[in-house]
Amino acid sequence: MKYDLWCKMRFFGNQMQEAIDADSRSVCHTPGVSNLLLYVHDTFDKTEIQNICQVHGTKTKLAILLCNWKKRGFIMKNEDGTFTKTARFIAKYGHYGTPGVAA
Repeated sequence: MKYDLWCKMRFFGNQMQEAIDADSRSVCHTPGVSNLLLYVHDTFDKTEIQNICQVHGTKTKLAILLCNWKKRGFIMKNEDGTFTKTARFIAKYGHYGTPGVAA
């Protein structure tokens, strides 16, 4: 029995280790997609959201991200070029820094 195990490990050990490694890589240890709008203040500018995108590794273009939020009614653009979260978004997700919201 020991000889049998030795042979299997000798001839198939590398393949078995590769299969084990592939199994552990396929398991996702990261949480799902987070709403980056939760990580910015209630009134924010483009540089703040750019920093958040870099920290979270988001590859989506900033213009597309802002456009999507605007279409969904989550933000509105102010006259000074900043953005403000809408009452609809705040009612659903809360203010920046509230319990249960990523700060």
